[in-house]
Amino acid sequence: MPKTTLRRLRRTFLLCLTLGAVTTGGQAQTPPEPRTTLELQQLEPVLAGQPIKLRLLIYRWGNGPQVIGGLRDDDVPCPLFKVYDKAGGPPIIERYLTANCDVGQNVTFKTGERRLYTVTLPMKLTPGEYTAILTLRSQPPLYARATVNVGPGPFVPELVLPSGAKAGRPLDLRVAFRNVWRSAVSRDLRLCGQGLLIRDEEGRTVYDNQPEKTTCTTDLRLTTVAPGGVHVERWGLLPALKAGRYTAVLWGTGAVKQFEVRP
Repeated sequence: MPKTTLRRLRRTFLLCLTLGAVTTGGQAQTPPEPRTTLELQQLEPVLAGQPIKLRLLIYRWGNGPQVIGGLRDDDVPCPLFKVYDKAGGPPIIERYLTANCDVGQNVTFKTGERRLYTVTLPMKLTPGEYTAILTLRSQPPLYARATVNVGPGPFVPELVLPSGAKAGRPLDLRVAFRNVWRSAVSRDLRLCGQGLLIRDEEGRTVYDNQPEKTTCTTDLRLTTVAPGGVHVERWGLLPALKAGRYTAVLWGTGAVKQFEVRP
């Protein structure tokens, strides 16, 4: 047999070994699949300076076990986070002191096994929208990503009424939404389903729009507002009021407006 043919056969044989095509007992050997799903989610809204808690779901669905370190009961002590502000800038990284850090323990996840953990973001964040990336201690490392919102904000609403309101004339009310975050934000700012009350000086309700009757019936309509920008939505005409002082409250937003109607 020519030497070139022998060399070709040898290369083919080695290639088959590399690809796992050569098997024992006539059956292919399937290697373990390092496939583990991570889901990271913020649990509840927070304000600046408050601890930020997230829920981590670890689900092993590949063949064979997956070992993950740095876990303790249902918690992730000393989590390794990089946090990026949507407004830009370098990542925020917490540097732990080894002596003060609980390194946790290794946990083996079998195929089909899932567990929930609580993770506390170690850094204090100012109001804004962030992307938090968690690195888990495994081989190779596993990563989970979550969007984190820190209030107040992103929008601070304000009730806007024309000056010089006159008794017996309808009032044209508008709601101004100011974006107080350092990044652009997209939200549905329609006023359908929003509750508005107006009370007189004696505390009597003179206007209640009954929001359960004005719920939104169409798909979301997202509006993007730049940092520091203002978007105005028109509420519409309010019924004519008698002369006097009034307080308008937009429920659930913190927007309150005191105004006077002149004779």
